[in-house]
Amino acid sequence: MVLWMVHVVCVVGCSTGPRTLDGVPEDFAVSVTVGPGGEGVMAPQWIMIDTDGTVRAAMGVRTDGSEAPSPVRVISRGQVRAVWRGCQGLKPAAERRADGGSVEVYLAANGSRRRMMLSHEDAALRALVEQLRALAWAPNP
Repeated sequence: MVLWMVHVVCVVGCSTGPRTLDGVPEDFAVSVTVGPGGEGVMAPQWIMIDTDGTVRAAMGVRTDGSEAPSPVRVISRGQVRAVWRGCQGLKPAAERRADGGSVEVYLAANGSRRRMMLSHEDAALRALVEQLRALAWAPNP
């Protein structure tokens, strides 16, 4: 009996691999900083989704001294899952544009952290920014 309990504890407690909640890594977070050079939806802004679903947003240019944006609201796990799916189609730009027309995306998931630069013209990025703006209750441009 004791041997069986040890086996069950080890199988349940010793598992490895990413931990997910509703199909989303438990440590998923995203930060999107749209720099100068874009207009409308792609105007300068900084929007974040924290691991607990807190949405943070600031409209305007982010500087080196900018503090994290203020919390706007907490979204549901289903909304977090939709953002996670939106992040899956992002592809880094070949290089950072000299005119500032780049967008910095920071992704955290499954114990890893990744920063990538994308172009304002990237369709998957634009869709993600539109989604994040809606979740942040950002005004229409």
